[in-house]
Amino acid sequence: MDEQLYAIHESESGGLRLQVELQPRANYALVLSGIPFVRAIVVHNETGRDLPSIRVAGTLEIAGYPEPVAWSREMPGVHAAGSVIRLDRLADFQEFLPVLASAAESAPGRLDLRATTPILPGIESRVVSDLEVSAFNEYLNRPGLHSSLAPYVQPNTRTSTGILRAASEHLLEETGDGALAG
Repeated sequence: MDEQLYAIHESESGGLRLQVELQPRANYALVLSGIPFVRAIVVHNETGRDLPSIRVAGTLEIAGYPEPVAWSREMPGVHAAGSVIRLDRLADFQEFLPVLASAAESAPGRLDLRATTPILPGIESRVVSDLEVSAFNEYLNRPGLHSSLAPYVQPNTRTSTGILRAASEHLLEETGDGALAG
């Protein structure tokens, strides 16, 4: 995959370091292909002490979208000094999908995230990332991302049927069997 697809933004405050790895050009088609808008949110406990809980919260604002999308995760338990917490499952960021899916055209946006812990009041690590949200049916024509075209294929349309027919005829000419298995 093209590593330039993701940008890493980070900040540190009082030993609490927050990193976010995200697509600076958010694209719903890539999400449908298993390439997440936010690849990971990482919190480093560099405070030199154990932390009983860490909270990451924020908003995604898109121009033209009526309200910001709120997002938060509580990470209870003891986080030892020097530990790293990584949120990197697609399910961790489901709240963002409806706004990406509803984007009818490209629009500017902003992801604003903050990491806090109750044991260190006033310590807040904040990352603000400007981004562009692509239309839900737009794809990025970049090497390594061509599989993201799959969500656009609509079975049984004239175009798809014509392509399949041509492929079958080519197979028949080359192999003597025009069957398309799978």
